[in-house]
Amino acid sequence: MNARFFGSKVGWAGIGNQIVRNWSPNPYGATTAWNPMVMLGLGSPTSAWGGVTVNVQPNPVLAQIAGAIMAGGSGYNPYGRMYANAAAVNVFDGAGPTAIQTLGNARQQQTQMNAAIAQLQSSVLDGSLGTNSQVQQLNLIAGGTVQQLQMQQTMNNLLVSLLEQQTAANMITRNQLADQINTSTRIQNLVTTQPVLWGGDAGSTFTNYRIQ
Repeated sequence: MNARFFGSKVGWAGIGNQIVRNWSPNPYGATTAWNPMVMLGLGSPTSAWGGVTVNVQPNPVLAQIAGAIMAGGSGYNPYGRMYANAAAVNVFDGAGPTAIQTLGNARQQQTQMNAAIAQLQSSVLDGSLGTNSQVQQLNLIAGGTVQQLQMQQTMNNLLVSLLEQQTAANMITRNQLADQINTSTRIQNLVTTQPVLWGGDAGSTFTNYRIQ
């Protein structure tokens, strides 16, 4: 009885927006692990990330004085800049593999969801009496809601990954500004504390010097 109130449902048919699969060129072998990871979520995200990033060599000096740098408070340490930059690289090396794993999972999920969405659309467009009972229609609504929740969960994962990467990028900008402030602070301290040396007042020399 419900089906007779519908005309043709063909006009309800839609076409899904397929996610783009960007297969990176691999002339030097660097993206061998990258492509299957970001396309299908296959392989090791750490290996995929390591293949396209510059490796940071261990620094024994930083390893020895790391505790002193962390406990230094507001005091100046000549290795502080290098220590902060190394930490920023470590943050990126954590966020990067997670991001490409999330990307691969999202693409793989859409491939799996396409079949479910196509089946749901086929049932929704079916105008026969057997598929338009109240129970059948409620089941279709429930199935569509579950699919939306699954896709929304994937979108939330992508947003979390983007926020993590943005936070890491903001860290670099923040460190650059802090380093510039520290450089100006050291120059100003020298201006006010340097004693008179040969050839005149060293403070005057710094005062007349302008950073371009």
